[in-house]
Amino acid sequence: SIVIKDSFMPRVSVIIPTYNRREYVQEAIDSVLTQTYTDYEIIVIDDGSTDGTGEALQARYGDRIHYEWQENQGESVARNRGIELAQGEYIAFLDSDDLWLPEKLEKQARILDENPNVGLVYAQAQFIDEDGVLLESGTSADSEVAEAFDKTVLYFWNPIGGPSKTLICKAVLDRVGGFDPQIRFGEDRDLWFRIADQSKVLGITEVLVAIRRHRGGQAYYPNAQHNARRLADRVKMLTKAFERDGVTEAFKRKALARQYAEAFIWEHASGHQEAALKNLQRAGELDADFVRDLHGLGQIITDHISRLAADGNLFDFQYAVTGLTAVLASWTQAFGRNRKFERGVRAQAYVALSFMAARADQRIPARRYAILAMMQDPGWLRNYGLVKNLLGGLLQKSRQGKRST
Repeated sequence: SIVIKDSFMPRVSVIIPTYNRREYVQEAIDSVLTQTYTDYEIIVIDDGSTDGTGEALQARYGDRIHYEWQENQGESVARNRGIELAQGEYIAFLDSDDLWLPEKLEKQARILDENPNVGLVYAQAQFIDEDGVLLESGTSADSEVAEAFDKTVLYFWNPIGGPSKTLICKAVLDRVGGFDPQIRFGEDRDLWFRIADQSKVLGITEVLVAIRRHRGGQAYYPNAQHNARRLADRVKMLTKAFERDGVTEAFKRKALARQYAEAFIWEHASGHQEAALKNLQRAGELDADFVRDLHGLGQIITDHISRLAADGNLFDFQYAVTGLTAVLASWTQAFGRNRKFERGVRAQAYVALSFMAARADQRIPARRYAILAMMQDPGWLRNYGLVKNLLGGLLQKSRQGKRST
């Protein structure tokens, strides 16, 4: 059923798609109700929940939200239905397991108000676990507007991130169309491509969103059942962009190589070694330089190792190192032994682990991985931050020794 809307015309329409997340969606709605910006409506599209979501929401929020239940058709259809119902000039999407910080709408709406040629503004995010405990604080600054967005970067990664980080002009959405229901994984990036074709995109350098990482989400944790579909959807998304932009064959191969390299990581993390190796070899066929580049595949591996270490509230650095060894073994199986690449990747990964440990005030692991990084690549001795991690660990060890005597 649909709650009858009031006669007022809100400036912002907040669209929340949900499916069997009765508890999480209430937290999401509460984070909207605590916004410093109050000129909004909340539209919840329930994509076929069977856990009592509708009853819980109507009992708790009544006519403060506009709730509609539909047969399960996927997030894209749910979001598009929300756009159809929206009365606001601006559209804000909030995934039902994410949260907004209180000033999110106020700061983004101000930017759109002051920049009529901007169609989308996005913020930075921090990451929380299933229980809302902070995993990563994200990189934040004042609400300084970032430089103009270069659409080309979308071929290689998604700096905008998920819909929860954005505020979009409805007129732009009406012009470019909504989410493509045929793309389940990467549907947001597909939309960002089309918006960037039609209008200016800006970012805020401040953290205004909390993204929840949990096993029920599709974006963060590899899922053995979804990996093949994820790859197919990402290739479809890129192919659509290739056709619109008329890019060169060499550019296509480079972008696709990165996608297959990411698929290699997903399958490897899921324990599908045969599929992982096949994707890695395909990446090498598309772009032999990329799979040997420390800033290409090397960085993808490093990011993966960082995620392994941060999987939970307590960092499991040894688990991450074991994963690193396994990934590099697959690389050697695909392309043969290359000590320079292997040592370079290990050094990068150890640097990442050292800084993760330092941020968590775990000085002994920070020192250990700083040493290991420098052993793999002495060039890291020139990195002031890493040397600081090394010395911090030494000082802590010295103080512990004095206390024990």
